[in-house]
Amino acid sequence: MTRAHALAAALPFLVACQTVASSARAPGESEGGLYVYLQPLTGAAERISFTVAGATAVRSDGTSVPLDLPARTPSNASWKGQRLLAGGPVPTGAYSAISLRFEKATLSRPDGDASLMVPGDAVRIELPVSVERRRATTVWVTLDGARSVTGGVSFSPAFSAGLPPLPVPGLVAYVSSPASGNVTVLDRRTRNVMSVIFTGGEPRGIALAMIRLQAFIALGSDDVIQVQDLAAGTPLSQIRLRPGDRPGDVALTPDGSLLVVVNEGSSTVSFLDPAAQVEIDRVPTGQQPEFLLLDRAGRRGYVCNRASGSVTVLDVANRAVAGTIQTEAAPVALGLSRAGDRLYVAHAASPYLNVYSTATLAPVNRVLVGMGASALVVDPRTDLIYLGRNGASQIDVLEPNLLLPVGVVPVPDWVSFAVLDETENVLLAAMPARDGVVAVDLTSRKVAGVAAAAGSPFRIAGAGERR
Repeated sequence: MTRAHALAAALPFLVACQTVASSARAPGESEGGLYVYLQPLTGAAERISFTVAGATAVRSDGTSVPLDLPARTPSNASWKGQRLLAGGPVPTGAYSAISLRFEKATLSRPDGDASLMVPGDAVRIELPVSVERRRATTVWVTLDGARSVTGGVSFSPAFSAGLPPLPVPGLVAYVSSPASGNVTVLDRRTRNVMSVIFTGGEPRGIALAMIRLQAFIALGSDDVIQVQDLAAGTPLSQIRLRPGDRPGDVALTPDGSLLVVVNEGSSTVSFLDPAAQVEIDRVPTGQQPEFLLLDRAGRRGYVCNRASGSVTVLDVANRAVAGTIQTEAAPVALGLSRAGDRLYVAHAASPYLNVYSTATLAPVNRVLVGMGASALVVDPRTDLIYLGRNGASQIDVLEPNLLLPVGVVPVPDWVSFAVLDETENVLLAAMPARDGVVAVDLTSRKVAGVAAAAGSPFRIAGAGERR
């Protein structure tokens, strides 16, 4: 579609609890997509909650295509940011409108919530767009709260709608969603969704090359690394791996000369030349390699082997295995101390956080942190350790010497992966149970905002990221 189309129609949608589950399916070969995001509620709009029972995109020939509704939508008070209202894969072609059916609406008053009457018929919103193959269109809508309630008893939704500006490459964060076959592009400062990229192939790990303005996205089920143009948001090429490799996590050396790829299917690591876009070497790992961490100089790499209970240590410069660390059950996340002399290993099936010397690979400490570790990141500015656990709606903060807890950051839900944003000094963490990304201010240790991904988030990569 062309971005020149203006969207003047009103577009009401969900704000309260949603009971209709999203299919979260990946796009087909002949499909594009449409995603509708509600801008953060302000002023009188903060008092209004409403639910949509169904949504369809109306084609120019009059036929309707169902749109997916989010399976998990938080209340106004718990989510200060954009909300994904509806969207997903749709057939390519011209569309003229969106049709919505409302279920209920309420207005918050000093004496409690009051129910509002909702429109009895489906609401047709004129929306002339053209959906292209393997491309997604993102729409922003804003609720005018002052004009959306009539006589204090009727919900008469008044929205404005428009297309977001093109993302600024230096401000983006990419969020992969394997089950949905897409990547959500966020603005790191505002946490607004700028666009959605259809990739198919179960997108997993992502690495950003800011000098080339390219993103490298591992498509697990396709056995390829997709190269994406950061400025235009369009695919450039694909680097094909071996059948059955199922690439997962990826990382780029600081000088951008080498792309390291963990192949979960073949239990190997591939070394790729990102300029020539070819594989130049590969080495074996343990079983079920999942997580990859490069040191800040790009000389050593560490790979979590979940099924083997080990960490493979890579000599990146020589593209070789430098050693193996035997860990406890199911290592899932790694972090390096500020000096780079300590490797922290968190486990999903053990309550301990283990610490190893990077020089000798010998254990130096072991501390009880609780079962179900899922995310770990070390802030190189402070050496503080941030640890997320499956099922815990908090991020634990540990000091680096005795590994004692020094704080807790409450978050809306458990986090499965985290990165640090150097420029904004925030921690960005994936919340798969909320289909969202939470931003934590590292100075105040409070939630700074939440972004709604277009699917369950798996990995996050951002311009200005630090590990």
